[in-house]
Amino acid sequence: MKEVDASRPDATWGSAVSIDVGTGYTHKTPRPEDHAVFRHILVPTDFTPTSARALSLGIEMARHFGARLTLLHSYEIPVLAYAAMEYASGNLATHVEQAARAELDTALQGVRAQLPQADAVLREGDPWREILATVDEIHADLVIVGTHGRRGLSHALLGSTADKIARLAHVPVMTVHDEDTPT
Repeated sequence: MKEVDASRPDATWGSAVSIDVGTGYTHKTPRPEDHAVFRHILVPTDFTPTSARALSLGIEMARHFGARLTLLHSYEIPVLAYAAMEYASGNLATHVEQAARAELDTALQGVRAQLPQADAVLREGDPWREILATVDEIHADLVIVGTHGRRGLSHALLGSTADKIARLAHVPVMTVHDEDTPT
């Protein structure tokens, strides 16, 4: 690499410019304000210890960047149907939603002790689809999600919400592994 004088007109915005003599590409040293700054961080949770680790990182990053943080939980209503099954009294969907809301409210209360402006979203549906929809709706520019590190057959059968989000999201996705998962 050959160093080029940073006082050149095309280099005034950077502290240094270098040219790779082999390729001819110019590399400019970016200004600090050119680095990524996240304004709205989405942290999906399933209330597991891995999600708690992702949330801790989300809180730390929100503080560092002065970003908003939104906590998201998506639940699914279990679908069980048998020919001989009678309709159960009571509304299962209502009970599941109430339990999910209570858990999310408890988690949000803990987050607001550290980030008073944090908020939460509760969605019904397939988690990876709801996470991606929420990214667009709230204009999140970073997703921090826990991954359980499934391997082999369980990963093939169950898939990974984190994998789908990382592949399909149009914003950066940071995955946080179980403490026991090898990196």
